[in-house]
Amino acid sequence: MKILLATHNPSKFERYNNLLREVANLELVSLQGVSISEKVDEPFATAKENAIHKAVKYARISQLPTLAVDEAVTTNFLLRSLVH
Repeated sequence: MKILLATHNPSKFERYNNLLREVANLELVSLQGVSISEKVDEPFATAKENAIHKAVKYARISQLPTLAVDEAVTTNFLLRSLVH
């Protein structure tokens, strides 16, 4: 089964292709591999909403099942004062 990975980033494609290569009957294809150069916007506030939006848009364009991963970087800091 072909699944489209919704990214224009070749490093991200390679990373996910390596992660999923052991899945039987799965062929991960890139946007470039199916000749899609269109970039889908990311209008939402969360990474999850943007990933869903991109997956739906690229699935409609490609007519393939589509996986989108929006890897937002989130950092939590804990500040603590130590009084001696």
